[in-house]
Formats: sequence, C-alpha cells, structure tokens
Amino acid sequence: MKKEIYLIRHAKSSWQHAGEIADINRPLAIKGLLAAKKMSEKLAHKKVAFDKIFASNGIRALHTATIFAKTMCQEPSLIHIYSQLYLPLKSNILDVIKAVDDKDRVIAIFTHDPGITDFAFNSNANLQHVATAGIVHYTLDEDNWNEASFSNLEFESYDFPKNHLA
Repeated sequence: MKKEIYLIRHAKSSWQHAGEIADINRPLAIKGLLAAKKMSEKLAHKKVAFDKIFASNGIRALHTATIFAKTMCQEPSLIHIYSQLYLPLKSNILDVIKAVDDKDRVIAIFTHDPGITDFAFNSNANLQHVATAGIVHYTLDEDNWNEASFSNLEFESYDFPKNHLA
C-alpha cells in the first residue's frame, strides 16, 4: 500500500525577542501565522488528511502543526511531539519515518532547517532549500515504514508560500 509523507518546515518565526528567549521557544511571526494558514488551506482544499502528525518540540514547529491540524479539521490528538525533530539531522527525520506504525498511511512531519533541507537535498527531491512553511510531499511504495530510505522515497511535489502570491 502506497504511503505518503508531508515534510513541512515550520512557518516564519519571530526574531523580536531572540536575545531574551531560548531558540526553542521562539514563536511564529505574524507573516508565519498567515503563511501556515494559507499552506494548510491548500492541503485542505486537496482533501489531504493525516493519520499522524509528528512535530518538533520547538514552539514554532508545534504551532505550525497546530494551525495545519485546525485548518484541516484534524484532531489535535494526532500531533505527537518528538524532541529529535528540533534542529534535526536528516537521519533523525528518517528515523521518525521508519518508526511509524504501518497502519498509518499518511503522515506529516513538522521540523526545522537545516535538517529538512538536508533531507530534501539527499532524497529524490534534490531540493537546494526548503522555505519556511514549505511542504515537500513524498510517497513510499512499500508496505512497511521501516523500509523507507533516501533512495526509495518518491518525490511528488514541493510547494511554498511565495508560490501563491496574490
């Protein structure tokens, strides 16, 4: 059964109080809130529904995941927080994918750069940069998530907020 992965970079964060708060606690900027809403509406319009949502414990990634869940009418209980998705290595992201329950068919992973770009560059997507609120969509034509690798994730699409300037 074909599986789907939506790898999503957190929306634009605020630097307003960067020297006063830890990086992990930086919130989304207004521009980020709007971009997360816009990009989640794109997936909702396509009738995408996640079986599970994995998010970094970084506030900006978790908030982005929450906006997507709400806009897409998904239960907040689908969000699972993984500290290894905060400023991850590409291998940390792959480890999360490989550990997904095989009954789940469509997953979303909300994480940070540089790991998300490194992951996308080293997969069949071969992307040089994943923008904030960018969505990299992959499919996996395997029965088991633990068979996922950089070589068998099939790149489907990449979308980002500036693709939809109005």
